[in-house]
Amino acid sequence: LLIELLYLVLIPVIIGMVIKYYFPEKATNSQPNIKKVFTVVTLILAIGVPIELNDVLVDIFKSSFIFVVLNLLTIFMGINLVSRISKISDEDRKGIIAEGTLQNFPIAAAVASLLGLNIITIVALSYFLISSILVGFYAVYKSRS
Repeated sequence: LLIELLYLVLIPVIIGMVIKYYFPEKATNSQPNIKKVFTVVTLILAIGVPIELNDVLVDIFKSSFIFVVLNLLTIFMGINLVSRISKISDEDRKGIIAEGTLQNFPIAAAVASLLGLNIITIVALSYFLISSILVGFYAVYKSRS
């Protein structure tokens, strides 16, 4: 499992860092295409895996709900505490919250699917949906106050 994770995560990150270092313009120019491919793959996973696991989908969402909510609350409280201690600007704090909550789904879903752990893909989807809703409510709340 560790070797597979190295192939799936570490090696692509290192390759990306090398390309960004030696060919920064090419790396910047290729980002829109990479985002499009990643979006298509993410949509395929978000649609395909739930179809494959439709018989246990509701049970997985039910059992993962409390875990996801507690995880998001921990991230939110931790980031707010650290931002107060380190005096991070409000704009940076919001960016970190968005990164910590919303950006995990595509990576978790891709790695879980490549490792054949489709149930984890459903948990990642649950995490993404719940975090999107909570971050949306928080954004509306903050914009009104």
